[in-house]
Amino acid sequence: QNPSGQAGDPSGKRPVLIVPGIMGTEAKLSEELLWPDPVRMMTNIGDTFMDPLAFDSALSPETENINFSKLVNEPFPGQHYYDLIISEFSSQGYLENQNLFTFPYDWRYGLTGTYPDGSTNAVRLQMKIQEILDQTHFQKVDIVAHSMGGLLVKKYVMENPVDHAINKAVLVGVPNLGAPKAAKVLVAGDNMNILGLSGSEMKKIARNMPGVYDLLPSQNYFDSFGSFVRILAQDDLGIQILNDLDFSQTRDFLLSDHELNSLAYQNSQALHSAAFDTFDMRTSGVDLYTITGCKSGTLGTYLENRLDGTTPASASFFPKLISGDGTVPYDSANTILTNDDKRLYAVKPDHGKMLSQNGIRQAIVNLISGSSLATGNNIITREQLLSDPGLCKINGTGIKVLSPVDIEAIDNLGNRLGIAPDGSLQNDIPGADLEISGDHKFVFLPQ
Repeated sequence: QNPSGQAGDPSGKRPVLIVPGIMGTEAKLSEELLWPDPVRMMTNIGDTFMDPLAFDSALSPETENINFSKLVNEPFPGQHYYDLIISEFSSQGYLENQNLFTFPYDWRYGLTGTYPDGSTNAVRLQMKIQEILDQTHFQKVDIVAHSMGGLLVKKYVMENPVDHAINKAVLVGVPNLGAPKAAKVLVAGDNMNILGLSGSEMKKIARNMPGVYDLLPSQNYFDSFGSFVRILAQDDLGIQILNDLDFSQTRDFLLSDHELNSLAYQNSQALHSAAFDTFDMRTSGVDLYTITGCKSGTLGTYLENRLDGTTPASASFFPKLISGDGTVPYDSANTILTNDDKRLYAVKPDHGKMLSQNGIRQAIVNLISGSSLATGNNIITREQLLSDPGLCKINGTGIKVLSPVDIEAIDNLGNRLGIAPDGSLQNDIPGADLEISGDHKFVFLPQ
């Protein structure tokens, strides 16, 4: 008998399924690695080898037969994405493909994209869960979902409120109401804090990619936290004007000024209805836990500078940073509905690596398996945060360099922030942020 299981479950550990976020699954064209290929990212100027990942304007892949079958683990030495969480579960007696499973998927389709066979990622997640149940003979699985993977799990439960077969879910760094970083990727490009990755290439392949649009801030984000796009310009008298765009103006900014894909945008906004953004998975019987990142410099407002009369496409970019995990704002992730005693907060995380970071991965395994692994000082409870809100408030120094001059920062442990030899961004300092727009650099250094 399994004392923690349901009647009819076999003995042993309930199966666990890890659902990664956007860009969390390797992409191969035949045997050619498209994502992530660290050697070519460091040597290929512009990373044009990634072009086959692009979609066309009808939201279909431009190149067929790209394979997504393995999670991204350690593309660079010491840069861990999903491998250490698997190792941590293994330390507690879980065995891969027996009671520990992963869900590699084509993240380009996001939540709103439709495969040629008519399926969606939510449908394919349902198929994966059923496959696990058939193999293990358990009635339910436990889920660990990261970033966009958490939105995917929510959509799946919303579409299957009775027979979702999820017992416990731990959602980590989930952009529940979206993230302004997605707007920056689409408008100006971004290297997602990945060494060697070209921001301009990301902008190019993201242009028609449903998964990126699905992460745009929703109407509910705007209603709760205000504008996330600002325009700095001059009026007819030469007087500077700073304009916070309302939600409809933001739509025009994306679709008219920057000529983004209107179909992908409409689909993403239809996804982020009030019903979806406020959907409470507990009402469907899911035992829900969240881990929200905070205190890392995170893009909160995209500010476009048009003072020199440039067109929007070539205007300078100025960031406004807020507390979050480096990609997802704290405020967006923290809106997921669950009990206060089931909320944890990770201090100064790196969004893409959260599942394998020290403290976070141990906390995840503890929540799923009931273990008592040490989590260190960077994991705090909701009770601790309420007693001291400063634990999650961003605190540090912002630096602007508005010229071709480079900037570099090194902390007392030797971690580096700056420009890598191939021109990409390198940021190894916990809680720091580096943004580049043309010759302009913007740095946040935490205390």
